[in-house]
Amino acid sequence: MFLNLRIQDSTLEKHHHSIKPFLETFEVISLEALKSQDCTRLFKKGFLNIQKTFKWSSLNALNPLNQLAKSPYCYGLIEQIAILSNGVVMPCCMDMQASISFSNLNHTPLKDILKSQKSTAIKTHFLKGEVLELLCKNCSYPLIRYKK
Repeated sequence: MFLNLRIQDSTLEKHHHSIKPFLETFEVISLEALKSQDCTRLFKKGFLNIQKTFKWSSLNALNPLNQLAKSPYCYGLIEQIAILSNGVVMPCCMDMQASISFSNLNHTPLKDILKSQKSTAIKTHFLKGEVLELLCKNCSYPLIRYKK
């Protein structure tokens, strides 16, 4: 298991006062050096990734540009999941409001959550390049990922 922390490139300067002490805690890299890299190792299985800036998903605004994304549509439930501090499991970190939550680790084992009908359906459709959830249809992250 790996821990991948992400920060958008456009926020490095804006939040340097918060990021610099964080980096100093891990004693791995300076903020100036971080700006020229895509990723830095914080510890054995922990990384800080610099992500190209994108617009966060919204349930209210459909993103027609998502038709440019190719299969698989998303890494959610394929290579990653998100777990909120209260134990709620979701397909990815873009769901800040937990609108696509599955269950809570405090009540249900992770293997059961990942085998649930809802999570299996979402994953199966992502593997086909299809989207079930409205939030996913509005997400611009696939566009950023495929611009690399």
